Amino acid sequence: MDRKLGFEVRCASIMLKRAAENCPELQLTASLTGTHGYVLAYLANHTEQDVFQRDLERAFSIRRSTVTQILQLMEKNGLITRESVPQDARLKRIRMTEQGRALHQATVCAFRRINSRALTGVSEEEQAVFFGVLDKIKSNLSAQECAQSTSGGLCPSEEDS
Repeated sequence: MDRKLGFEVRCASIMLKRAAENCPELQLTASLTGTHGYVLAYLANHTEQDVFQRDLERAFSIRRSTVTQILQLMEKNGLITRESVPQDARLKRIRMTEQGRALHQATVCAFRRINSRALTGVSEEEQAVFFGVLDKIKSNLSAQECAQSTSGGLCPSEEDS
């Protein structure tokens, strides 16, 4: 097979981003980055529990320094607050503000429509296979990242790709 995974994933990602950029409802949320939108969605889906920075690191497979930058900007823009918890002053509970909730709601319907358009003609079985394969790829890459950090960073040969 001549097609390369990274290239195809990147092309699909760019196309989804363009669809979002051209969506009239999302023009109102121009100050909201894609990552900020995902963080707000995570917070909206976890309202029954305390969310901390480490939860976002795990959920999005990103480094602590990256999450710190994201949260600092979101807090500056009034989308979230970070509050100390009584049991450990070092831990900061992350909560969505009213402005964050409003922006999240404005994006939900638009992204449902974009997802629906992207999946037009793709059966539920095909979607299940696609997401199953994607989960395996992510798991493989996660395992490889762990192995590289402990084995000195050796990469598989070009023939393995």
